Amino acid sequence: MTGHLFQGRYKAILVEEDAYLLQLVAYLHLNPVRAGMTAEAGEYRWSSHRAYMGTETLPWLSCDLVLGQLSRKTSTARRLFADFVSGEMGKGHRCEFHGIGNLDPRICGEDNFLSDVLRQVQEAPTVRPDLIATLQCVADYFDCDIERLKASDQERKLSRIRAFVAWAVVETSSSTLTELGVLLSRDVSTLSSAVRRLEEKGRKSDDLARIKRGLSEKLASSQA
Repeated sequence: MTGHLFQGRYKAILVEEDAYLLQLVAYLHLNPVRAGMTAEAGEYRWSSHRAYMGTETLPWLSCDLVLGQLSRKTSTARRLFADFVSGEMGKGHRCEFHGIGNLDPRICGEDNFLSDVLRQVQEAPTVRPDLIATLQCVADYFDCDIERLKASDQERKLSRIRAFVAWAVVETSSSTLTELGVLLSRDVSTLSSAVRRLEEKGRKSDDLARIKRGLSEKLASSQA
């Protein structure tokens, strides 16, 4: 068989979620528009855009990760996503989404993201801690009860510990922020933003850098 669905090798790339995921999904949805096949993203028969908009059901497709970056309320997320896609319509070919100009064509993101990914691949242990083990390790480090982290309490100290949990999940665990969000009843975009802020502040704060080193050592020793 030949054609768009069957011709050519399947390609998968690792995408930096915060910086590129929304842009990449919008870029894919707008492929038929750039090709002059349709005037709107949702008009193309084989596009998943209608599923993102809630006008079509595709049982095999999950839109939660992308829409969840915009709002926890589905209707609001869909409206914001539609606005975002419309705003991207005037943009042309994006070389980085085709592996052109990237340091590694398998990875789409900023250079520091690519470096971090490659470093993690080289340094990652054979067995990475699961979500519960990671959460327990961070909670023990800060002498904090896990149930308090699950509560709706917005106390600054607890929010800070949750940020370190999210960072530890991203850096060392076999789990995802989506799974952590479900466990802690937190929005995945909030957790992702917390990790980004922690990384940014960590580059300027010796205290945060020390805590991260201590956590990394504790997490590593727990797997020894």
